[in-house]
Formats: sequence, C-alpha cells, structure tokens
Amino acid sequence: GSYKVAMEQDFTPSVFALSRQNLPQLEGSSIEAVAKGGYVLNDEKEPDVIFVATGSEVSGCVEAAKLMKQKVRIVSMPCAKLFDEQPLEC
Repeated sequence: GSYKVAMEQDFTPSVFALSRQNLPQLEGSSIEAVAKGGYVLNDEKEPDVIFVATGSEVSGCVEAAKLMKQKVRIVSMPCAKLFDEQPLEC
C-alpha cells in the first residue's frame, strides 16, 4: 500500500526503508487503510495499552500483544502527515 500512495503523491517526498525480514501480511492491513496514513489493526474496546508502530515493528507489536494480559489496541502509522490530513470523524 505504501508504494501505491507514494507514487500518487505529486509534492510529497517519500522514503522506503526496506527489510529483508520475512514479515507476515497482517490481517486488517490494506491499501485503502495505508492511504489514510494510520489505521487500527485490532480495535480493542477500552484498551489498557495502545501500541503505535510502523513498518516491521507492527508485527512485533502484534506478537507482544498476544503475550500480554492487558487489552491492547494496535495502530499502524505508516505516515503521520497523511493521517493528520484526514477529516475528523464524529
């Protein structure tokens, strides 16, 4: 999704930090979600902890959340600038 968003930007620089790690395709991730700059991977109601991560760190947060006894919400934030440009939802 990040590649598509970067190619569609006319005036915004983009950087790709690539990894040779074997990373999973995370459930809840999509091109549409990435285009918003940030999205919730698991929407735990009334979480005790919120992890915000980007790139390969997101899958690490997913694994850590499985080991924790607290309710954990995981947010993937590939681009804070795109996220800040989204309209507020009521």
